Amino acid sequence: MDLREQEVEHKAMVLSREFLEACGIDQPSDEYLQAVREIIRGLLKGQERYRAMFEFCCWYRKSSEKKGSCCSTVQGRSATK
Repeated sequence: MDLREQEVEHKAMVLSREFLEACGIDQPSDEYLQAVREIIRGLLKGQERYRAMFEFCCWYRKSSEKKGSCCSTVQGRSATK
């Protein structure tokens, strides 16, 4: 692993811990944690796929707020627990 990859991996670990703490998620599933770290790494590397996902999520949240619906819960699962 080169230095750039090590930096990205370290930052992904730090940001994922900060995210989970801020959301009050004490024991995320392995799948949830893996997904969080994957999108962080993709965004840090500037990968188009993850930027598109991020931009869609931002749009969806704004759209849902305008319509008065709560988008912190998707398919019955709260984003914070």
